[in-house]
Amino acid sequence: MMYRIYVDTPCGQVHARTAGSGPEVVLLLHQTASSSEMYEAFAARFLEAGHGERYTLIAPDTPGFGMSFAPREQYALQWWADDMIALLDALGVQHA
Repeated sequence: MMYRIYVDTPCGQVHARTAGSGPEVVLLLHQTASSSEMYEAFAARFLEAGHGERYTLIAPDTPGFGMSFAPREQYALQWWADDMIALLDALGVQHA
């Protein structure tokens, strides 16, 4: 089961799904025109296989998709990267 969270970033609020509780973090980035929902089935199988104690999965909805904020102007790649780093920072993740 994935849990849903919202994190404030410099550009807006990012929605993400998380699963597992392990010290190693895997950041799952969805393809464009999709959302983190695409990882629900994968996360279920991942946890069933017993990987949840070693890994934490974090699957954000990238800005403009899913339940994350919609950019009001042309959204530069650097802002996208900064928002993903801000998400990880807010969650206390140093390495992914």
